[in-house]
Amino acid sequence: MGAWLPNTIKNQSTSPKKYQPESSLLVRRYMTAEILRTIDESGLTSRQIQKRYPGFRLGYLRAMRDGELLGFSRLCSILEVLASYPVVVFVGRPAQQAELMELMEAA
Repeated sequence: MGAWLPNTIKNQSTSPKKYQPESSLLVRRYMTAEILRTIDESGLTSRQIQKRYPGFRLGYLRAMRDGELLGFSRLCSILEVLASYPVVVFVGRPAQQAELMELMEAA
């Protein structure tokens, strides 16, 4: 016999992606793109990054290249190792957010 769960919980999707805010996904996509761009331009290998950031796993680069989004804190740590620092700006509408991200990407 299983544990009792309210109907509202039983009928909800268990997909973790469903509950991720679009802003979080967008920011993490841009952070991932910056990491990959920086690594490609500098020619750094996973092992070289791991020497600077011991928590870095060799499979992270492959996962990012395959489209997997790592967590925000992990992405921040990788960016700091690469000497690339994100800037946080708050805007009032999603359209402004997209415009600003495109401008920052072009810079």
